[in-house]
Amino acid sequence: LLFYPKRSSRQDMLARFQALVYVVAGNHDVAHPEGLVGVIDPNAEVVDANELPDLYAAYWGPGGKPYYSAEPVPGLKLIALHSPRYQDHDGEIDAEQLAWLRSELEAARDKGKLTIVMLHHCIGDHIPAFSEDHPMHPIFNIWKLDNAEEVKSLLKEFGVQVVLTGHLHVHDIVEEDGIYYIATGSMVTYPHPIRILELDLDAGTLWVTTQLVEHIPSVPQLQAYSKEGLATFFEAYVAELLQFPPYLFPSKLAGLIGKAVREMWPGVCVGDEVLEYTLADVVPGGTTGDAETNAQVQQVLSLLNGFSDRGPRDHNVVIYLEPVAAYSGAR
Repeated sequence: LLFYPKRSSRQDMLARFQALVYVVAGNHDVAHPEGLVGVIDPNAEVVDANELPDLYAAYWGPGGKPYYSAEPVPGLKLIALHSPRYQDHDGEIDAEQLAWLRSELEAARDKGKLTIVMLHHCIGDHIPAFSEDHPMHPIFNIWKLDNAEEVKSLLKEFGVQVVLTGHLHVHDIVEEDGIYYIATGSMVTYPHPIRILELDLDAGTLWVTTQLVEHIPSVPQLQAYSKEGLATFFEAYVAELLQFPPYLFPSKLAGLIGKAVREMWPGVCVGDEVLEYTLADVVPGGTTGDAETNAQVQQVLSLLNGFSDRGPRDHNVVIYLEPVAAYSGAR
């Protein structure tokens, strides 16, 4: 949404869809990385983030606000939040938008409508490193909404059951306090997924399935190519990270660990991952020859194994929703 060879090209593309389209902005819509224009298209026009409300007025509605609500079908209210901060890749829901969200949730509850909330940044704890006490939290905290707990509390108060997010580039569903947070991986990174949600309001069911982009003209074997690229990056990243505090592993051992776990992050991105790395995956015979080093390596592997999916399933799952009744006013 950031670079436009022609100002109207994206609107024209969206208008070709044979279905209703609802748009939310992401971090790359409001942050302009230096030099990226030349990489993508030296002739592209950079659209300032402040222009987005006018640019997408057909989807966001009048008033200059990048957040809105809609009723795609009777009985269903869709609330689209604006989570990215201007010129910043982090996300938050500011006080003005929170007040608006409360009023929208209250109106939906009073009329007995099922409410689905969507935004770019993650709210649910899709990975253990989202917790502040996790050793890897400083690496992953940028993928979670800054005031996620505040927003969670508001959603829980009004009985929201489904929240749709992106940003993490991971395909995952997590349930917390009766709310299903559905994070969808990015189409531009492995495994290039597309979520399909089929909602039956009468039956109270939400069927969640996934399709993968298998190939594009320039890359016929897209899945294998993309997976290998991500695995290669992750192997090098882990090997480098483990040579710094608190581990300070020698480069050779750090490289062996990186090689052993190279497919971990691709597996997390796909979803439904089961991680069971052991010392034997790193060194022959399952020992480095030093008990203390063995314990340190196993500590790292246990930390990574903790990224195993906690359920529910991330693919091909049906979510049973609680009935929504019009609010009576009783507390």
